[in-house]
Amino acid sequence: MTDPNAVFVKELTLKNKDKKGESNHLRVAEKLIKDLIKKSKIMDQEEEEKKGQEAALQTLKHMQGRKETLENVVVKPNLEGRKTIGNLEIHHNGISYVSTKGYRVDVPFSNIKHAFF
Repeated sequence: MTDPNAVFVKELTLKNKDKKGESNHLRVAEKLIKDLIKKSKIMDQEEEEKKGQEAALQTLKHMQGRKETLENVVVKPNLEGRKTIGNLEIHHNGISYVSTKGYRVDVPFSNIKHAFF
């Protein structure tokens, strides 16, 4: 925080003196506040997705020497709607799947939480 005097509202209670309920101001204010909360959550999710996509868009660095591949691999969910066979290659900063029909899926190690073989 840049401003040490900044104040955040955690909870807000509004009461309407109009007993008949003819006044619609509080309902409109509630709807506007809820819409702002939804927009804020959506923007946060989009920023997180962009960060993940930026990491995935980095080009994978090939290893020096022999290229390590695992052949006849099937990826799920299917890329084309049918079973697709391809090769899985390992790089310095991730893995890459290339199907026989030309589809390519790159996964950086930063996006992998658990891996086993």
